[in-house]
This record gives sequence, structure tokens and C-alpha cells, in this order.
Amino acid sequence: SDAARARQSAVRGYLLSRDEGEYADFEAADAALASNVATLRRLTADNPLQQSRLDRLQDLLGRWRADALSLAMQPMRATSGDDTPVAALAREKIRARYFAERSVTTDDMRKVIDTMSSTERALLDTRNAKVDRQLQVTRWVDLGSLLVCLVFGLFVIRMSSRLITRPIVKMTGLM
Repeated sequence: SDAARARQSAVRGYLLSRDEGEYADFEAADAALASNVATLRRLTADNPLQQSRLDRLQDLLGRWRADALSLAMQPMRATSGDDTPVAALAREKIRARYFAERSVTTDDMRKVIDTMSSTERALLDTRNAKVDRQLQVTRWVDLGSLLVCLVFGLFVIRMSSRLITRPIVKMTGLM
């Protein structure tokens, strides 16, 4: 999702620039991601399988966040902002350690999300097929009702003609 990409982008941006704006972006994206997961949880409340996948996703997101904070962002904050070779080497070691030791990758999260997405697409396709069948039945019922109404209307007109109009015409002719 966009919030997950924004959070990852903010971590990488902070690792490169140590800009506090990137850190704030990380926090904002993290809050947006938590909101998105809560919305997904609400939307899939009737599906225990998706709920368990959301639990797995939340665990991955939490571990990714903890790794980003403990392996990258907090150590980077503690380093000197100087442009000395020693400070640059320290920052590069933090980056390398983060990428080497993180326990969750974007691909891990993407796999869970893709599985959830394909399940939801399959459910949506099934529901759409059911709705299409119901619409087709409704169309046939509407068409049948229309034909029955036309036949009944013609029957009423014919009976009115026989039972009312013809006798009046005959009576008028006799008079």
C-alpha cells in the first residue's frame, strides 16, 4: 500500500540524509499504515482466514518497524552529523547492518498482501457471478410479469368488449 511504501521510503531517506523531516514522514506513514490495517480488519471481519492473514501482516509490520527503529533510525540519530570520514563510515556501517540484519523484508509483507488480495478478488468474482445470475433471473421474471400483464390487459379489454360494449351497442340498435 502507499503507506507502507511511504514508511519504507522515509526510512531509506532518513538513512541517507538524517533529515528529521524523513523521520516525521516515517511516523506519519506508520500512523496511516495502522489506520489502513484497521480498515482492512473491519472490511474483512466476516472472513477468519483474512483476519489470520492480517494478524500475520501486523506481526510483520511490527517487526519491520522495530528493526527499522533499532537497527537504523535510532543508531543513525545517535551518530554525529559531521561530514568527517569517520562519521560517514559509521553511518555506512549502520546502513549495512540494517540491510544485513533486518528480520522482515518488503517481499515478506508483499507475499501476505498478495495472498489476501487474490483471495478477496476470488471472493469478489464469486459474489459478482452470483449477482449477475440474480440479475438475469430478475430480468426473466420482469419479462414474464410484463407478458402476463399484457395478456391479462388484453383479456380485460376483450371481456369488457363482450360483456359491456357489445350489449350496449345491441341495446342502442334495438332502441
